[in-house]
Amino acid sequence: MLYRVGGLLIVVASVGFGSLLALAQAGQPVDALDNPLTAGLFFGSAICGSFGSWWVGRHGTIQREGVYGRFGLGLIAVGLLALVAGQLLVTFIASQGDPSADPAYLVILGGYLSALAGAIVIGLAFIVRGGPRRVVGCLLLAGPVVFVLGFALRAVGALGPILPLAGFAILLVGWLCLGVLAARSGEGPQSGAAPSR
Repeated sequence: MLYRVGGLLIVVASVGFGSLLALAQAGQPVDALDNPLTAGLFFGSAICGSFGSWWVGRHGTIQREGVYGRFGLGLIAVGLLALVAGQLLVTFIASQGDPSADPAYLVILGGYLSALAGAIVIGLAFIVRGGPRRVVGCLLLAGPVVFVLGFALRAVGALGPILPLAGFAILLVGWLCLGVLAARSGEGPQSGAAPSR
């Protein structure tokens, strides 16, 4: 059943990124430039997540969520591809001068912002639904909010890395649940445009 592939790929990507987070918390180096294991986890998870998001959005396998859900999935797909492209640029093209002004890092930053925006859009599309979809929507909304709030507080020295890590973990759980929901949706590819609700 090919329409379930996208959901399964999202689950794989969530587990991969979760493994990277666990390795980082265990004190292992997770820099994709230095560690082949974490490089494989990062690139594999990002590619699986990007293709899985595109596939789910393209075939509308989540109870016909409409244009907003598909737009959010598209943002995530583009964001993850940008992370892959940016990391490849950082790996093979040495930065000169201020790293923060390097185009590769701007691509990576854009990838993160696109993925976060996609999660928020999907969360808004799901939170108005009932049952498991509302839970997924709440997680996908709470993750980016906690993540950004944590970085804002950390920037002013009010808090350590706890909130950003918590936000990333919440986002991963929401994305994992999204993948499970897509894989178990029971709908094949749509023959026409999905109605927006």
